[in-house]
Formats: sequence, structure tokens, C-alpha cells
Amino acid sequence: MDILVAGATGFIGRGLVAFLKGKGHRITALVRDVDSARNVLGDGIALLNWGLSQQQLTEQMEMTDAVINLAGGSIDGRWSSARKKSFRESRAGITQTLSDAISRSKSPPGLFISASAVGYYGDTGSKVISEAQPVGHDYLSTLCLDWENAATSARTSKTRVCVLRLGIVVGLDGGILQKLALPLQMGVSPYVGSGNETLPWIHLIDVLEIIGYCINNPSIEGAVNCTAPSPVTGRQFAEVVARISGAKFKVGIPKFVLWLMFGEGASHLWASHNVLPTKLDRLGYKFRYSNVVDALNEDLSDEFVTVKTFAQRDLGMSHPKEIRNIVKKGKYMLTAVVEFNGDPEKVFPFFSSPFNLDLLTPAWVNFQIVEMRDELGRGVSIKYEIGLWFMKFAWVSEIVSWEPPNSFADNQVRGPYVLWWHEHKIIRTAPGYSKMTDRVIYKMPGWKFGQLIHKLMIKRTLINIFNYRRRMIKLMFQ
Repeated sequence: MDILVAGATGFIGRGLVAFLKGKGHRITALVRDVDSARNVLGDGIALLNWGLSQQQLTEQMEMTDAVINLAGGSIDGRWSSARKKSFRESRAGITQTLSDAISRSKSPPGLFISASAVGYYGDTGSKVISEAQPVGHDYLSTLCLDWENAATSARTSKTRVCVLRLGIVVGLDGGILQKLALPLQMGVSPYVGSGNETLPWIHLIDVLEIIGYCINNPSIEGAVNCTAPSPVTGRQFAEVVARISGAKFKVGIPKFVLWLMFGEGASHLWASHNVLPTKLDRLGYKFRYSNVVDALNEDLSDEFVTVKTFAQRDLGMSHPKEIRNIVKKGKYMLTAVVEFNGDPEKVFPFFSSPFNLDLLTPAWVNFQIVEMRDELGRGVSIKYEIGLWFMKFAWVSEIVSWEPPNSFADNQVRGPYVLWWHEHKIIRTAPGYSKMTDRVIYKMPGWKFGQLIHKLMIKRTLINIFNYRRRMIKLMFQ
């Protein structure tokens, strides 16, 4: 199918583009910044700037089978009048623009999927909520109602409309886990208020699968609660996060503290939503992650990414003396393994393309290529920048081995580490199936202080980055 995606560079959007591309769909992304989006979304995605005219957007709709709208600016922080205006424009405004273009089309898309949120229902306490529950009465309820009305205005006999009332999405690149990243590195797993409020969570993979379910099932339309079938309280969520991540402390954040910080904008942080996926259950959708323990294990456990102290024997004797000399100062070794569909000959060009580096890196790393050559090979350098914890680092890597279609390795020439050597090895495990092993040998600067920073922050950050990389690979090669 030809699918148009708005909001493609956001938290859910990046995963969705990889997911849909992995299913063989042709993707066009509507974006604000084409150059930035090209780095974020990787090769093979058509890009359209939001500055196109009404006529151009209408013409695009006539070449599109389905439209997926995930646009919507963050509502975190204080809600000034100006920010409330931007909330409405980035939700109801953009959605209405897409709906109007669909309505003007002589041959419109057969499906329009648009995001909404469980905030539609308002703070409902412990009451069980299905799609039949009426709209609430607070600010976010009204915003969601306008957002959904803008989407459903595109509904005709030719265009089916699905509105996804999203819960709190669990995933490494954004949502609640991104907010928890810093406190977790400090050994703290926080929750809001008493911790008894119901948290309507859903794993990112299930959000993507539900979108795929809507694409493939013409019987599903209207509002769809996108929440896991087993909601938990905020305190229960924090307890599971602490257990899996190793955080030592569970800390409740009093409501008055959040109110002092964010005013009205704090109200959604402690709202309780016992929302269940009634329509999906009735239609037979099977959740990949129905249990919060399994969902959080997928993102926070060390099962697929390990870090240990490096010893020379771990490298093996198959590497040339030149490589052994590079890594002899290594202090730590990270190993990440992922199995996926595709022969090495098919997947090697994807992994070796610098255009796909950003796609395989979480947005919070703020990865940006500064300079590179069109073709890679031994001796080629790549210059880029990364940003972590409000700091920017210039990084230059040189490819020190190049053996397509099975392996290549790059070494940090300039950057934040004393040593960073990264090997990518792809082996065929069966016809049409491969296994990729990322192995990084590295050393922190700062001697004992660097080792302490590694233990407190860097190790967990690297595990999160490579877990994200693993997920995106599995989405791309399904």
C-alpha cells in the first residue's frame, strides 16, 4: 500500500515508519524539516514538506491508499494561552487540514487513522471505561473531542476512519520511560501522588500492531481504546520498573509539588484512567504485551545487551594484529545480539549506510551527521555530533575493517571516549534468516571518576541505546 504518515519523526512515528516499511508498504512522510527527517527516517522514505499547497496535498491524497496522522505537540510543562493554542493547532488544526484534503479528493484514501488520547474521558477514577463512555468535562477532554471531530469529518462511504485513543505508551525512545530515564540512572523510580491512580499503559509494539490491525481489518472503525487489557496503578508501575531496572528507591511526588511547577499543566499527570480495549477484545486482537512486567522487561532488561569488563581473550585470535592493537586499552565490552529475517547480502547495505545511523539511534541521543562520503569502505571517516544530558560531543569514526556482506568495524578517532571500537557482524543462520552481533570495546576517560560515571549512568544509557537499535532492526526486517 501507499501510506502517508503525518508525525513520522515523533516517538510513535519513527517506530511506525520502520514497522510499515518492514511490512513492504511504500511510505511518504509529511514533515516540517525535510533535511532533518531524511536523517531520522533513513533511506527509502519519500518526504513531503508541510508547506505544500492545498491542491498539492489533495493530489497526494489521490495517490494514497491510507493516511496515518500522529501529529501532536507535547503537552508537558505549563499551559500558557499560547501553548494551548499550539496544542489545538498541532492536533485539531493539522487533522482538519488532512481531513479537508481527503474530502476534496476525487479518489480519496480508503482509510484515515488519526491519534487521540484517553484524556478524552477525563479523570474517571477507578471506573472501568470502554469506548462507549461519553466525553469528559475538562480542558483535555474538550481538546480530544475537537481533535476527533476533525478526523471523523473525513468519513464517507469511500473513507473509513479509525481514531486511536492512546494510553501511556511504553517504549525506549519517548513516552513515560524517557521521562523516567534520569531518575532511574540515579536509582529512583518515581510515581505521582498517592500512587493509587490507574495508569492506562500500552507498549509501543502493540500500538504499531494495532495500526497494522486497523489497516488490514475493514470491520474496525470509529474510536479504538489503545490500552493494554491489564492497567496498573502508578505505584505498581513504579515497583515493576524498580525491580527490573535495579532502582533502589520508589518515591512518590506530591501533587502540590507538581502544581507549583506546572500549574494547570500538572493535572493530566495524576489523572486516573481505568480504560480497557473493549473494541479490540471484541474483534479478537491479541496483545503482544498484555502484562506490564513483560512490557517493561522488553525495554529495561539486560537480556539481549550485556556489558562486562573486557579481557583480550574476549576478542579472539581471528582478528588481525592491527585490530588487537586498537582494542588493547579497552576497559569494557558491550555485546548485543538480534535475529531477524533477511540474508546478509540483503541487509548489509542497510547497516553499512550512514543514512540509517540516525534511524537506529534513539531521538534523545540527538545524533546528527556532520560530514560523510556517499560510499563507505575501509579508511573512510564519518563526522557527527551527539547530545546527552545537555552536552554536545563531536565524534569522528574511521572504518578500520570492511568485509561485506558479513562484517565491518569503526573506531573512534575523536570523541568522548578514550577508546570506542564497534564491530558489526552478520551471519546467516538459515536461508532467509540472519543474526547480527554488535560488539563494542570501549574505555571511559577520567580513571576512577570515569568508572564511577560509567556505573551510575553510562552503562544503562548504552544498554538502552542498543536495546532501541535491536527493536528497530526487528521492525525493519520482519
